[in-house]
Amino acid sequence: MFKIRENYKNFYWCDHLRTYNLKKYTNNLGNNEILYLGQPKLKFIDKFLNKKKIYIDFEEPNRISSLRFDSKIADLWKGGDYDYQFQKIFSICPYTSDWLNEINGNQRRSSIFHPTNEDLITTSHYKDIDIIYTGNIHGMKKNILEDILKPITKFNHRIISAFGESKLVTDKNISNEKKFELLGRSKISIMQFLLFPDQNAIKKYKSIKNINKNKAFDFIDMGIIPQMKSRPFEAAFSKTLMLVRSDKFNLIEKYFNPNEHFIYFNDENLEKLIRDILKNFHKYDRMVNDAYEFALKKYSRKHFLSNILSGD
Repeated sequence: MFKIRENYKNFYWCDHLRTYNLKKYTNNLGNNEILYLGQPKLKFIDKFLNKKKIYIDFEEPNRISSLRFDSKIADLWKGGDYDYQFQKIFSICPYTSDWLNEINGNQRRSSIFHPTNEDLITTSHYKDIDIIYTGNIHGMKKNILEDILKPITKFNHRIISAFGESKLVTDKNISNEKKFELLGRSKISIMQFLLFPDQNAIKKYKSIKNINKNKAFDFIDMGIIPQMKSRPFEAAFSKTLMLVRSDKFNLIEKYFNPNEHFIYFNDENLEKLIRDILKNFHKYDRMVNDAYEFALKKYSRKHFLSNILSGD
């Protein structure tokens, strides 16, 4: 019987992982497998010797952040015991999956998307918010993100952050239900997919053996690494137009097609682009609907579990 083990003890209360409710779709699954979400309780994993154990890493390539959970998790990048507790590991970072498969000489890892609880989505036809941003604004990236987001404050906007002290935030530490409501009421969702490690973190990353072979760190000296988020999937299901900041990786293209499902922007053209879109918003109806239909066909919770069970 397929089982799911969840442990969100060290996750903030409105983390999107808490919303998945994947158990809704597991009643008829007869597979002898266990899926671990959140922070695995390592001391209990060996208890299930006769089952295939699966783990999903939603933080990679930001491995350093996981040290706050359990130092053994860091061993996963060293080919340590943690890695071999699981027969299959899924990751939101395709670069890290390829890198570790090559190092370990196996195909234990695969990349995967963020599932979205469609039950929480509201696809309102009453779009009274021009543009929205969802994501934490804190630490080193605070000033960087504030510079990126300043143009949207000239419009009827919402900026959602679970934590952080940015004065740009309009909705702090709100529930996922409230977030989805606001997203459903928004015409445009602005998003970016970079982490901005400080010099101390960069030094730690560069000390990792063979890290130069992980394409996620090709531009680490520029202070950027890519990290996929749940935002495009949530926006697509909410029928909200995706406006994506172009970067060195453009990781979103693994999941959606530019100019078909979303539009790129850069820091210089953002304000002008928003004005043009809002002035002619009806012209983007097809793009919004195509992204929605595409997400329904590929990125539902059922598809998420199907990918896991098939091993893709």
